[in-house]
Amino acid sequence: MITEEFFWPWLIGAAVSTIVGASRDQRDSGLVWGLLLGPLGILVVLFLPNLRKEKETAAKMELQNATIHAQMEQLRLLRKLAGEPEPSPVITSPSSKSAAPPPRPVGPDDFIPESLQNLPPKKVRQVPSVGKPIKGMM
Repeated sequence: MITEEFFWPWLIGAAVSTIVGASRDQRDSGLVWGLLLGPLGILVVLFLPNLRKEKETAAKMELQNATIHAQMEQLRLLRKLAGEPEPSPVITSPSSKSAAPPPRPVGPDDFIPESLQNLPPKKVRQVPSVGKPIKGMM
């Protein structure tokens, strides 16, 4: 027979597991684990993936991608209106889903402040070469 000391913790564990599962968008899994394992089911449900958070993250990424594509289209139209030539498309390999844009060529004056650009070059002291090998090196 099921005793009362065994029944109530099991029932409370199932209820708490269901509540925790519902907060993670896995109510049914929480109920099943709570019924099977009782109070230990709470721990199992705590380690289940948070589907609600994953859905929110996926929606944010989709929104960011749509914004980037809209901005790229606006930039293309603005360049067309200004008469600038179209930039060459980025070639991606079939294995990569998104490729980083090619690095922009860096000029010598890109990161040097104007106050330091007109300084005279440093004189480099050259070390005379020695014709004789040093003892113990060969």
